[in-house]
Amino acid sequence: MKSQFTFEKIEVLKWDKAQPDFSKALFEKYGMEVYTGLEKYKKEIEDFAEKQEWNINTKQLLAFLKKTIGKNKNRCIKPQFA
Repeated sequence: MKSQFTFEKIEVLKWDKAQPDFSKALFEKYGMEVYTGLEKYKKEIEDFAEKQEWNINTKQLLAFLKKTIGKNKNRCIKPQFA
């Protein structure tokens, strides 16, 4: 039996479905800090999202800022990798 997992298929699962570019940008900038929460960068991230015109609302932003480790420790930001 051949595995159906490929790098490309797994890579797509790592990022938030609604805002993949935003979640990638956060991981590129903050790295592993995304697992401990980004609340201390809230204003900086709000400004960045606005500048990039990503149309992130407050509810979406709060989901990205909260800690993901523990409940979703295998996820990067809010990606769909379970």
